[in-house]
Amino acid sequence: MLYPMPQATRFEMIVTALLTLAALGVAAAVLHREFGTSPVVGARDRSRAPEFLEYWKDLVPPDDSLASGDDGTVVVIEFSDLECPFCRRFHDALGRARDETGVRVRSVFLHYPLPQHRFAVPAARAAECARDQGRFNPFLDAVFRGQDSLGLKAWSRFGAEAGVPDSAAFERCASSTSQPRAVTSGLASGERVGVTGTPTVIIDGWRYYVPPYDSLAQILRAAAQRHAPPQ
Repeated sequence: MLYPMPQATRFEMIVTALLTLAALGVAAAVLHREFGTSPVVGARDRSRAPEFLEYWKDLVPPDDSLASGDDGTVVVIEFSDLECPFCRRFHDALGRARDETGVRVRSVFLHYPLPQHRFAVPAARAAECARDQGRFNPFLDAVFRGQDSLGLKAWSRFGAEAGVPDSAAFERCASSTSQPRAVTSGLASGERVGVTGTPTVIIDGWRYYVPPYDSLAQILRAAAQRHAPPQ
């Protein structure tokens, strides 16, 4: 004779199932993470020396005005997410290191929006709309500066802070729901590199497994002299 399952047992099974799903969700999120000081960055990542990527120049979009770094400029490629606080930290650190060293730096910003960030793709789209009007870098500055306001402040206000000249065209562009080509290409390039988190940084071809927030000035000076990264 079959007896009905006790209510407590059914409850325990439901809780177990929910906990299992939550654990799977956490495991999936770790695959696309933020690189900061969090324990989620494993010891293996922290201990890995920079690796030179022979194909690094292929990562630069063909319509980018990069002179390939052959003129003495240090090229910094960054896979970044505009909602990622550690990307903001790297953005600020790079600006300080550039000012401190006087090294000529060409930044190549590749969109790599993380799936857990609700506003990352819309922010990337708005950034590309600002690029269309020649205000891409000022827009990045505005978004990172006001990152805590994402979702609360209209893109038009970020655009105004960035000095976008045609606000009506910018608003029409930013209100699109399609994924920008730059996001698609950034994700594809990230897959080639094996990006597992943001920001992922490549400096003159040297890929860093943990962003060098505090040693950027030293690294830029070495790169400007065409020396290997300091260990």
